[in-house]
This record gives sequence, C-alpha cells and structure tokens, in this order.
Amino acid sequence: MSIELPKRLFQFVLIPQLCLFALGIIACQSVPPLEPPQFDYRQLSNRYFRSNLGGHFPLTIQRGANLHPITTATGHLFYTSNRDGSGDIWMRDLSNTVNVPLIQHPAEQYRPAVPDDGTRLVFVSEDADSNGDLRIVNIDPEEIVQNMIDGISPGDLWDNSRDLSARIEELAQELPEVCRGESAETDPVWRPDGSALVFASDRCSPGTYNLWMVRMEDDEPVGPLIPVTTEGGVQPRFNIAGDALAFISYRNNHHGGRPYIVYFVGMREVEVPLPRNAANPAYIYTNPSFGQNGTHLYYTSIRRDTNKNGSIDRNDNGALYSLKLNANGGVQQEKQLLDNEHNILSSIYTNFIGGSFLYAAELYNSVNIYFIQPQGVVPAEASIEEQYNLTLRYRSENPDRYLLSLDTVRQQFGQTPEFFLYRGRIMIDRLVFQQQRGRLNKTDSIDDNLTELIEHNPYAKLEWQLHNAGNSGADPIPILEDFLRQTDAGAFTEKLSTTQIDLMRAATMERLARAYARGERSPAALETVRTLNADYPDYYLHFQTL
Repeated sequence: MSIELPKRLFQFVLIPQLCLFALGIIACQSVPPLEPPQFDYRQLSNRYFRSNLGGHFPLTIQRGANLHPITTATGHLFYTSNRDGSGDIWMRDLSNTVNVPLIQHPAEQYRPAVPDDGTRLVFVSEDADSNGDLRIVNIDPEEIVQNMIDGISPGDLWDNSRDLSARIEELAQELPEVCRGESAETDPVWRPDGSALVFASDRCSPGTYNLWMVRMEDDEPVGPLIPVTTEGGVQPRFNIAGDALAFISYRNNHHGGRPYIVYFVGMREVEVPLPRNAANPAYIYTNPSFGQNGTHLYYTSIRRDTNKNGSIDRNDNGALYSLKLNANGGVQQEKQLLDNEHNILSSIYTNFIGGSFLYAAELYNSVNIYFIQPQGVVPAEASIEEQYNLTLRYRSENPDRYLLSLDTVRQQFGQTPEFFLYRGRIMIDRLVFQQQRGRLNKTDSIDDNLTELIEHNPYAKLEWQLHNAGNSGADPIPILEDFLRQTDAGAFTEKLSTTQIDLMRAATMERLARAYARGERSPAALETVRTLNADYPDYYLHFQTL
C-alpha cells in the first residue's frame, strides 16, 4: 500500500511575495515536483580527491551505521542502515539524491542482495531467528524513485516480503537427515543474471558455515540445494560472468580468514596465493570481490594493532587492497588502495561508474559508505611527471597517504620507458620518509633494494649521489657534468638499452640546465637547453625545458 507524503517534502515552497509581478498580482500557479540534482560521480570524485588529498568521498551521509553496500546495473545503491534504531534496508538512486528506506522492522534486517536488473531484493532477517533467515521481495527501483519524487512513499516492503528460508528448508528434505530442519542462512549473493542465489549456512555442519547455491526461477528457489564448499565459507561474491565465486574461509587454522575462489567449471576450489608480506598468520581478511574483468581480487585486510590492545583484531583499522590473479596460480604483487587510518567494516567492488570499490568506514562519529576508483584513493595523472609531482603534495599536505602516492607512480607508469628515471628517486623518497618517521624496521629492506638497484641502474646511482650532495650542501653541477661525460663516453652501453641511455642523457642535461640557471650561469643553461632540444626533440619533458 502506498502512502501519500506531504508535497512540501519534494517541492519548492512559494513565498507569496514572490508571486508579485510588475504592478499587479498574478495568481500563484501550482509547481511541479522538484527534480533532484543529477550527479556525474566520475568527474566529481576526480576533482574531490585532487583538492582533498586526505578525503573520503561519501555515497551516504547519515547518522548511525550504514553498511553492506551493493549496486546494480540500474544505478541503485542498496545498503543496511540503523539510522532509526534497528538495522533496515535502504536504497539510493546514485544519479540523484533520492534515498529511501525499503525494509523497516523492529528486528535486525541487513545484508541486501540484488541481481543486476534490480528487480528482486533478498536480505537477512532476525525476525524469527537471531542467527538469520533469508527473505525476498520483488521491487521496481525506477518506480520507487519516481514515486518518491512525486511525493509517494513505497511503504514498508517488509509486508510484501516472503520467507525464503522456509522454502530452502523444504528443499533440504531431499538432503541426508543430518541436513534437514531449520538452519541459519546469511550472506546472500545473486549470480549477476539472477539465475541463482548463493548463501552461507550452517546446514549439515552446525557451528561451521558453508556456502550453498540454489537455482532461482523468478522469486522462487528450485531444488536441489547444491553445496559449494564443505570446509567452511562465508562472504561470497560472484565475478561478473557468474562462473566463479570468491569467499573467505577459516580452514587450515587461518583464524583471520583467507580469500578463496571456487571455479564452477569443474568445481575447482583454490586458496588465493598471497605475497609473502601479506601472508602473516595474524592478518585478517574480509569481503573479497572480483574486479570488472575478473583479473583482480579486491578485499579488506587488517594488519596493524591500531587500538594497542596487544593483538590484531576486528576492532583495528583496516586497509583496502587489490591483487592481480595469476591464471597459472602464481603469486602476484598486492596493491594497497587506501590507507589504514580507519575501521573498515565492509567493502565490495561494484560496477558503479564502470567499476569502483565501495567501503563502509567509521569517520566523524558514524559509519557511512564511501567509494574510490579501482586505481585507489590517489588520483591518476596524465603523465609520470605529474604523477610524481602529486607525491610532493601528499608529502606536505597528507603524509598518511604519501607512501600510497609513491606506489601509484609505479602502478600507473611502471610499464613506461620513463619509469626507469624515477625508480631510484621513488626508493630514496620512501627511505627518507621512513627514517623521518622513525620506522627503522622499514628502512633495512629499502636499503637492500636501493643497493641492488644502484648496481643495475646508473641513473638511480646518480639520484643517490645528488641526494647525498643535497644533504651536505655540495654543488650538484660537478656531479651532473661528470655523469654526462661518462654517458657520452659510452660507460653504460653494456648495462642499458639505447632507449634508456637516451632518456638518461636527456634527463641529465635537463637537470644540469636547471642547476646552471640556479647558479646564475645563464649562458651555460641556455646552451645546454639548446643541445637538449636539438638532440632529443621528442624528450618527454621537452616543453618544460624550453
């Protein structure tokens, strides 16, 4: 049943004096409903993160805890909110400001799940079972939004929801006797096309949750119930093709959980191989989800005792990460996307604006839902020089994200020829930052890596010499001139490619010209620039040296 809301909530209120026109008074005519503003989140977020280097871009702004975000291909955000007391299910139209509660009940309702078309909402309810049951209701997000704009509430859709767990219990009668009867069901997730539902349940294994799948015809589950895991599994998430499922399992004494993937073709189940620095048994992993093309896994991990209680636990701050998946099962490099300065309570990779990472974090005395683009919280710049210059802003304006900004240079431009010139500089910057912060335990490995890099990268050695000269107040010009003479004499031809030597020679000439200019040696600076422009007209920083 629909409920009429006061039009004043959705319309401009006309002040009588504003109806005066010229010398006469005309009748105030009725005003159509107020259309909410439209948002382009991609542009908004790019501008936001460039001007707020320590910021978090919100998708919800309300009191209480707002958790468990999920988006649909229709552009709607569904989430849990306890703004009004107990947990309810809310929906927001991400193209505008319409935000509405769909499921309201005195008992806890949480973890919404919706297929890509947005037509069926499954959620966990504690109305009949404090461990959780599943309920389902048909919805039309576009109609709900338009009705809200017109001043019509959708009412409480709890009244139209049906007990999905009761139907699952009926299907369980076909299972062995130990698996029959009531069980807890939670963590629902739809296959993207809406053809199947996966959920976690302690059916057949009291005290241990496993993943189950059931085929769905419209809003009805159709047997049989299919066990997806048998050694434990929670927090499932499909890839976009619907043929693989990521989840967390606590098997093999992984008390903090580890990400796993089950591939439905052949029902192959694998533990995701983690880099050595990420495989600490004390680390906690939650909420794995696939990226847009299925080649990356995104998740939250807690790795520091930020509340200083002597152990890493779920009350500590977490960070967001991505990991490239290797088709051959090998270990790939992990990428940190967000600093670990806040408690991350849930996260998910979604198709919002073509792919983004949503997370619920505790900031400003409430928990709200925020998002970053797949490359992370540090904006991607058009060139490697702009990306590196952005790190200098982070160092002065938001040091907590400075190391992330250095990582982003490699992540965005590590495959370009020019990155050869920045490797040493970035490593030295990292070393100096850790030393200044007193993190001596972090500097040994950087020292070792820098020593190894200097042996193979002459330009990194030059960076180290210039760094030491700067610390001692020595003149950098003799160092640059000597390095340029070595380069011209062919000292590095056995170590480097022609492209690397050309880049290195051009970059050295540019720095030498700047050093001449700072030393008020203008003729030498001008002559060096002329030579640089003549020898390397396509130098990547050409226009900065004219």
